[in-house]
Amino acid sequence: MKRVCLGVIAGLALSATVFASPYADLARMRAVFLKATSWQIDEHLASGRTLVVEYSAPDRWRFVPSRKLQEVIIGKDVYMVTDGHAVKLPPRYGTLIAQRMESKSKSDPLAGASKAELEKTARDLGMRTLHGRNVHVYSCVVRGITETLYIGADRLPVRTILNGVMIKGKRVNIVVDFSRFNKPIVIDPPAS
Repeated sequence: MKRVCLGVIAGLALSATVFASPYADLARMRAVFLKATSWQIDEHLASGRTLVVEYSAPDRWRFVPSRKLQEVIIGKDVYMVTDGHAVKLPPRYGTLIAQRMESKSKSDPLAGASKAELEKTARDLGMRTLHGRNVHVYSCVVRGITETLYIGADRLPVRTILNGVMIKGKRVNIVVDFSRFNKPIVIDPPAS
């Protein structure tokens, strides 16, 4: 009897893993993402520009909107670097920026999505190959925007496509590529 019960429990656990809901899979991806100690995001805008965001735990960020400009945040210290010249911003500005960036969830591919919204709209689109890598693809609606998420075997996002983002009165698609998870990313105060 004991063996039969253990077999039934093991079978139920296996079936729960195999038939997890798209919402549960996305929730697992979000949990793994929020535990990452570092990462890089390349946000490819419809204009052809790419915004690069780097994060290194616990509180170091680098935003690079162009080759000539970057913003470095280390704790409550904020530096603007323009054409290689760094300026430390006043503490008040640094405190506001630091409060905004206190949580990595601001860069979470599902930031702002409610549980109800994800449970209702999450869809499993199956397996595909992206840049020679097997990924599981999902779609969902977050704050009225349809997202397509490509998730690797490590349960981390590889790519997110935001469909129909409103920018300057036009609906555009934005492609966000994720990389360098849990790899060393050095973000030091820039030299003045």
